[in-house]
Amino acid sequence: IDNRITKMKFAVEVLGEAEKLIDAMSTMMKDNDCEKLDFAMDGLNNILAKLYDNFSKEERKSLNFESTLVPSIVQPVIEAVISSLNPLAIELTWMDHLATGIDMLCIAVGSDSEAYSLREMIFTDIIVPWISTAMNSSKWDPVVNVEVGLKTHEALLTCVDKSFLGAEVEENKLLKHVLHREIIQNCVQPKLQRAVSYWKPRLDENNVVSNPMHLWILPWLPHFRNESALGTMFADIRRSLKKTLSFISKHEPDDVAFFRSCNATLRAWQKLFEESHIYSLTSESVTPRFARCLARVPIEFSHEKQSWVQINTLFDYFDTGLMSADDFLSLFEGEILASWAYTLHCATLEENKPN
Repeated sequence: IDNRITKMKFAVEVLGEAEKLIDAMSTMMKDNDCEKLDFAMDGLNNILAKLYDNFSKEERKSLNFESTLVPSIVQPVIEAVISSLNPLAIELTWMDHLATGIDMLCIAVGSDSEAYSLREMIFTDIIVPWISTAMNSSKWDPVVNVEVGLKTHEALLTCVDKSFLGAEVEENKLLKHVLHREIIQNCVQPKLQRAVSYWKPRLDENNVVSNPMHLWILPWLPHFRNESALGTMFADIRRSLKKTLSFISKHEPDDVAFFRSCNATLRAWQKLFEESHIYSLTSESVTPRFARCLARVPIEFSHEKQSWVQINTLFDYFDTGLMSADDFLSLFEGEILASWAYTLHCATLEENKPN
């Protein structure tokens, strides 16, 4: 009993050291965020080393080290470090320092199972809520600040890989799955969904869309999995693309410029959507204007006098894979060959007229 009392007193003393560490951090003059983090992690390492050196595995289990004592020491210290930091504005090297510090703590706790528990607690109870809160707030606009959010998330994934160098690959995957759910499923995806529903195209001086959706949606796709909610977002994207083509058509009087702008708009989505979806968008919004345009092209008997701009634009559009073969043949045979045949016929009759 005396030994147990002595150890409990020791545990209370260690808790006091954690409070002193937090007080020291509040008064320290270091301006560098990484140095503040390193100071906190070094202090935690010393505290945990004392605890784990003085308590056996059985004692640690009976005293609920993993679920109660260790979190009560580690969590307040790390939260004191991040309380004044914006995770979307920190240097990305800060995550490297965090990984190094967590790895040091994992080594200090003795066994792999305890190390996994400690690491999971730090990420799921402290770091991930800190980041997800910032990304769910008005601090992060997924349209304007896509790179900021993306780099933060990717730095977090790298941090997991480096945070316990002795970890099994499967353990890292399990932890990343939690990160995926909290950051991608619960934060990024809903924000992108709302952004798509509110998005409206703007045109630059060349009547090309200046705020295309692909710039802030496609960079996230490698981090998406087969979530069912993606189907809803992709359906909204297809509707927005159709509205965009109609919007360009209303504001761009020049046919060739319209076709080139549509080409640029749809080409970015070729790898994401099935051919049939892209073909459908072209058939509904672009092909009819191609037909009207080609029908107005004057056909000259002389090759040198013939204007090839509209015809070459049709070939270029088809070559990019945005138009179905049926639409292309329909335009070529119905609007180009018929006019050429008529012009050649008239020219032949003219040549064969008797003097």
